[in-house]
Amino acid sequence: MKTGTLLDADMTTLVQVSKDGARWWIDELNAMLPGWARRERKAISGLVAVYGADGNLRVEGDSAPLGPIGEGQALRPATILIPESLCLVRQVALPAMRRTDMRKLVMLDLDRLMPFAIDSAYADVSPTGTVSADGKADAAIAALPKAQMKAIYAAATDAGLAPRAIGIADGDDASLRFDFLPGLIDDGLATPTRSGATFWWWLLAALFAFNVGALIFRDVQSVSQLAALVESQQPTANAARRLALRIANEEGLRGELLARRERDNALAALAFVTRSVPSGVWIQRYSWNGETLRLSGYKQGNVDVVAALRKSGGFASVRASTSDVAAESVTGQPFDVTAEWGRGRAK
Repeated sequence: MKTGTLLDADMTTLVQVSKDGARWWIDELNAMLPGWARRERKAISGLVAVYGADGNLRVEGDSAPLGPIGEGQALRPATILIPESLCLVRQVALPAMRRTDMRKLVMLDLDRLMPFAIDSAYADVSPTGTVSADGKADAAIAALPKAQMKAIYAAATDAGLAPRAIGIADGDDASLRFDFLPGLIDDGLATPTRSGATFWWWLLAALFAFNVGALIFRDVQSVSQLAALVESQQPTANAARRLALRIANEEGLRGELLARRERDNALAALAFVTRSVPSGVWIQRYSWNGETLRLSGYKQGNVDVVAALRKSGGFASVRASTSDVAAESVTGQPFDVTAEWGRGRAK
């Protein structure tokens, strides 16, 4: 079953995709650098050969043309410089973007920007770094016919050179202003050469991946150690939770006992009733069940027990249980009062 995704790709495709991703990542990092630290142009280093108008290659500073190499000799990496007269150069304003994206945009719009049909020439872009307020960047475009470019590449390989770059040198700097070799590589007509820096970049990427893997491993290891520590402390934590639950239950019981003590404090109730009952009253019977109070006894004729208890503010309702119609005796007039505790009870 074919999924039509990267899972169906062979190793060659995977390697090419990885290389493209690495190049894209490096371009993105390069675009994030400040202008003074950004490298927009490829530096000229190592062996340099100049392509002349006569179609011969000469090592820079040597007047003798390079001849064909012998059989079995290895190709030497070199930078191939071509005269600007072989190319068509013009200044244009392009949307501000990375140089790689500018090159792709120019190749897609080559027939409008240059007098070349699409797929008939190779082009490169050299931004000047000036960006206008409308987001346009000034850039120079150079185009070279594909037939001419193929002839230059063939002459270089015949002379025993493996081109690392083919382009026009900047007159004031040891760097290439334009490089047409990427277009030839994209068409599959040339293979990129490996430089010493490539090995170090791959080594750096490998070390970076190793560091990331080491950090992940250490993080997983620390999480595992923490999980083991939590597991070892589980019995202690369970005991602590049980102790905390027991303490909470005991606190609740103590609070309930205090509330019941406050509500059912017989001595406090007796003291409050003693303070509330006026003088001239003799209590014969005192009954209290925590909520209801009943008093009975004798009083002097001018004493109102019901009014005194109501005035105390500690009872919700006070009522006489008898009509007090009994004859007054030597001891006094009998009374029987029932009262309910209220919010104003004494403590």
